[in-house]
Parts: sequence; structure tokens; C-alpha cells
Amino acid sequence: MRNRLAVLRALGGAALLGLALLGVAPSAVAEESYGTFEVSPNVVTQGQEVTITATCDYPELATMPLPIASFTLQGSGLTGERGEDGVWRLSGKAHVAANAPLGKGSAHIACGPPGNLTFADFQVAASDPPYTSLSIGQNGTVSPGERIFVLGYCWNPEFIESEVTSSVLTVDFPLTRALDAPVESGMSVSATVDADAEPGTYTASFTCVEGKPHTVEFIVDSAASGSPTSTGVTTSPKAQPQVPVKPRGGADTGAAASAGGDGGAFPLVGGALVLLTAAGAGVWAHRRGRDA
Repeated sequence: MRNRLAVLRALGGAALLGLALLGVAPSAVAEESYGTFEVSPNVVTQGQEVTITATCDYPELATMPLPIASFTLQGSGLTGERGEDGVWRLSGKAHVAANAPLGKGSAHIACGPPGNLTFADFQVAASDPPYTSLSIGQNGTVSPGERIFVLGYCWNPEFIESEVTSSVLTVDFPLTRALDAPVESGMSVSATVDADAEPGTYTASFTCVEGKPHTVEFIVDSAASGSPTSTGVTTSPKAQPQVPVKPRGGADTGAAASAGGDGGAFPLVGGALVLLTAAGAGVWAHRRGRDA
């Protein structure tokens, strides 16, 4: 064990030296793990009771019960016994704080030499109902014939997909959560406003929780800026989805992934072209300098 720690420390020192020579400031060097730590279920709700299990193959534990360090979980610690194989097997119960920030949560226990921590990550969703949001176009105002984006959030771990329904929208695909995507991920899809839609206030709905459709209002305004092009996609910023305000503490997932169709693809294409152009300019400058 001592030899293994010595090798790890030597490798860590070499890595730090290499980063320093490159002008990179490392944030941390990973500690050796001596155990496992899990929170079940992995997606929890505010106020929910959860089950915690852990193993630790280090011979000594700091205290018993073993404390759980977390801003989100409240519990008396883990208890258990050390088996004949030398591994501690621990378990316990905890509650998610009623005002726990939504999004990614974390907890850790001390397992190993002083300073070694074993972490567990999980997601915190609102208790009842789960956070749900639907955004139509830019600022909820669209124009007849316009090509728009529909953006939805559903922090229900059981959600898979749902149709978006509206009397004046033709939506290309259902809102669908990508396989293994975090519960707080946004879902976007492209849609077209009916060309003959009369100005006024309309509704759109999707189902985040079975039997409880989530409905929002939006406005069709013939005077709204942005007119359809020959391809059916507006040339104004209106074609970009509005990201709804997430609850305090919600994880910032960045741009929502498209759930089929061309939703959200344009910024990626533009960024790729910029990178390719810059790369080409660099190669040309290098060759010009070498030939001079």
C-alpha cells in the first residue's frame, strides 16, 4: 500500500510540474479511492427520504456512525460492520432538505487516510409538481407562417416524450428526452405557425406528468418582426428558442439539445465554420513564413 501511494504521489507531482510548465493552473489532483458511496434513488425530490449505502476498504473509520457531509442531505450518518474481507459495509437513511437547491447535489464521506473523500452525485427535483416549462418562439410572440423553436423542460424522472399540441402550430416531432440525459436537460423541436393564423392569444401544451398537461399561452402577431424566407426559417433572432427562467438553484445546462429535426443546429454549424476558417488561415500563414 505504501509503495502504491508513493507512486501515485510521484505521478501527481510530475503532472503538476508538467501543467506548470505549460502555464496551466491545475484545480486539484485526484485522491486514491478506498470505497463507494451511493444515494438511492439517484433523482430525488425536496423533502424525500433516501437510502444511502457505502463501502470502505480502509481498515479504520474516523467515527461510527460515519458522518455524511452534504448541504442537501440531512441524516445521522452511516452504520455497519467490517467483513472478513476487510471491507466496511455501511448504510443509513437521510432526508433531502425541503429547501434544497434544484439541480445537481453532492455528498461525501471520509474513507481512507486523512483528506481522502468518497463522493456521491445525484439530482434534486422539485417535490410536487416537478419543474415544468414550455416556451414558444421568442418571448412568446410569433407571426403567421413563421418557423420557430419550441423549448420544454420536465424534471420528472419518468418522462420520456410528449407531443406538443396547439391549434395554430405544426410541430415537427415530440419533445423527447435523450437517452441517459440529466433530468434538468432542455428539449427543443422546430415548428411552423399556420400561415392563416389570426392575430390573438393561443395555447400550447405538453404532458410532463401523466394526466396533468402543462399549458402555456403565446401570441400570434402579424406585425411581429421577422418574415419567413424561402426555406421557411426566419432570418431574425426570433428563430432562436427562448430559455425559460429556471428555479433558483437550477442547473445551467446551456443550449438545449434538439429532440429530432433541425432544432438548435444552426449555432453549432456556424461555430464549426469559424473554427475551420481560423485553422485554414493559420496553415496558410505558417507555409508563407516557411517559404519566405
